[in-house]
Amino acid sequence: MSYRRNVALVVENGAGLVLMGERSDIAGAWQLPQGGIEKGEDWQQAAWRELEEETGLTATAVTIVTHAGPFRYDLPRRSKRGFRGQEQTYVLFRITDTTAVLRPGVEFRSFCWMTREEATAAVIDFKRPCYEAAFRAFREHQA
Repeated sequence: MSYRRNVALVVENGAGLVLMGERSDIAGAWQLPQGGIEKGEDWQQAAWRELEEETGLTATAVTIVTHAGPFRYDLPRRSKRGFRGQEQTYVLFRITDTTAVLRPGVEFRSFCWMTREEATAAVIDFKRPCYEAAFRAFREHQA
């Protein structure tokens, strides 16, 4: 079984808070925006595409600061596509346009801003080690 290549988007505001989305399919389940890296894409292309699809933000509102990973997690059960889990490259974005409007895509019902610690505590347990590893890697870049 293989791992699905994926990007996870750490969008920080000027106060150093992280954007978390409440999943549309599971009330009360919070996670970073994320999505698969499609055939022919690199992590940067996937990150920009997923950012716009899931949040409505574009390069006019954010900048890429750095990236880390990939980090892997195993799913509790095999995915419908047969993947064992995901191999995620975490991309740190910083908001540069404070007037930018967030627009949840189909995957999220709402957004909220959390500290890195709150985000780590809010995410489902099997993803938590990856969040911790990414946030450690981004420590020197915290706003």
